[in-house]
Amino acid sequence: MRVPSTLDAIRALSRHGHLTADDAETLERAHSFLTGLRQSLYLLSPDRGLDVLPDDPRLGASLARAAGYSS
Repeated sequence: MRVPSTLDAIRALSRHGHLTADDAETLERAHSFLTGLRQSLYLLSPDRGLDVLPDDPRLGASLARAAGYSS
C-alpha cells in the first residue's frame, strides 16, 4: 500500500478491513500524541535528535508538561 502519510495508511487499512475501527482510532490517537511529543522535544532541544530524550531533568519535566502530564 502506498499512501502519503501514516494517518492515510491507518485509514486505508481500516477502510479495507485490515484494522478494526477501534484499532484504527487507537493508532490515530497514538500517532497524534507521538507527533506532538516529537515536536515538543524538538522545540525544547533543537540541537538533539528528534528521538533522543533529554538528560536534563528540567527538560524532561518540560516535555512531560507539554505531553499533558504533571511533573
